[in-house]
Amino acid sequence: MQKYKAKAFIKDASACGEKKYESIGNGWDYRYEGKKVVGSALLYQKKVIHMAFFRVTEGEKVGPMAGYSRRRGFRTD
Repeated sequence: MQKYKAKAFIKDASACGEKKYESIGNGWDYRYEGKKVVGSALLYQKKVIHMAFFRVTEGEKVGPMAGYSRRRGFRTD
C-alpha cells in the first residue's frame, strides 16, 4: 500500500462518528461509521482488546448495531 493511501485511510477512520454500547460480555463495544470507513472496537478496563476498520461503499453499509437484548440472543454458551 502506498504511504499516501494509508494516511488517507487513517484520516477517514479518524473522522468517523462513534457510538458506545455495553458489551454482552465484558467491557464496551464501540462502533464507528464514516462516509468511506466503518469500524469497531472492544475496550475492557480502559484498554483496547480489539479494533478493526474497513473501507466501504454506501451500498455495503448494513445499518445500526443490534440492541443489547437482541445481541444477547446471538450468544452461544
